[in-house]
Amino acid sequence: MKNKFRQNKMNKKGLIFPIIIFVVIALLGVYMFLWLPVPSFAKIRSFVNYMIIIIIWLILQVGLIYGYYKLGGLASKGFSIYKSKIQMGTIRVKNFLLSKA
Repeated sequence: MKNKFRQNKMNKKGLIFPIIIFVVIALLGVYMFLWLPVPSFAKIRSFVNYMIIIIIWLILQVGLIYGYYKLGGLASKGFSIYKSKIQMGTIRVKNFLLSKA
C-alpha cells in the first residue's frame, strides 16, 4: 500500500512540474513582450515590476518566518536532549554516592 501511495505521489510530481515550467516560460515571454518600445506598455511594465518586487519581498518574509519556526523546533529538541542528559548525569552521580555510602 505504501509503495502504491509513493508511486501516485511521484506521478503527480511528474505531471505538475512540466506545467509549472511551461507557465514560468509563458510568463517570461509575456514579460519580454512588454519590453517592446510601445508607450502604453510602460505603465503595464512598471506595474508588473512593482508586483514582482512585492512578491519577492513576501517570499523572503515567509522564508524568514519558516526558518525561525524550524530553528525554534530544533532548539526545543536540543534543549530537551540537554535536559535529559543533565538529569541522567545527576541520577548517576546520586546512585554513585549512595553506593559508596
